[in-house]
Amino acid sequence: MKTSSNPSALFPATGTLLFTYIKRFLFFAVVTALPLLVGCSKEDDTMPVKRTAQEKLIARKWTLNTVTIRVDNGSTYSLTRTQWQAVGILLDNITFRADGRYSSSGPSGNYTLKQNDTALELTNEPFFTMEFLSLSLSDYEFSGRTPEVAVNPEKAAPTAAEHGVAAAGLAGLAYFKEVDTAKVKTVQLLFTYNGV
Repeated sequence: MKTSSNPSALFPATGTLLFTYIKRFLFFAVVTALPLLVGCSKEDDTMPVKRTAQEKLIARKWTLNTVTIRVDNGSTYSLTRTQWQAVGILLDNITFRADGRYSSSGPSGNYTLKQNDTALELTNEPFFTMEFLSLSLSDYEFSGRTPEVAVNPEKAAPTAAEHGVAAAGLAGLAYFKEVDTAKVKTVQLLFTYNGV
C-alpha cells in the first residue's frame, strides 16, 4: 500500500484544519520558548568564585563602624567611628593593596594575613603593630579582636602590638568619664569595619 505525504490524503475532511492547528501550535511554542532561551546566559550556570581573604581585603576601602573596649572586669565600652576619631586614633579608613601595603586616614604600613587567614597584622614600624585575632571577613564587613593586654601595671618590655593596644585602649576609655583608667588592669579592642 502506498502512503501519501499529503495530510489531506490521510484525513480528507479535516486535513487542512489539522495542518492549520499544527502550524499554530508550533508558532506559539517557538514564540513562548524564544524569550526563555534568549534570557538564559552562560554566566547563570557557573558557580560563584570563592575569593581569598586578601582578594576580599583589596576589593574595597574599609570604614570603621565600631570599636569596643573590653576591660579586665568584663565591662565593655563601645565607641562609634566619630567618638573613636575624637580620641585621636586614626585607623578609621583603611585601604589594602595587593602588594601587602595599607593606607589609612592616619598611619600607613604593611599588612600580613596569618594563621590561615584568621588573623591580620597591621604594622607601621617603629610606631605600632595592631593584630586582629579571630578575623571574620566577608565581602562587605570585617571584624577582629586584639589580644588582651596588661595596662596597669604595663607588661615589662611590651611588644609593639601590645603597646599599641594598651595606648589605644586607654585613650578610648578616656572618652568615658566614669571609667577610672588607673584601676583598669587589661584592655582588649574589638573592631568592626564596613566595606565601601
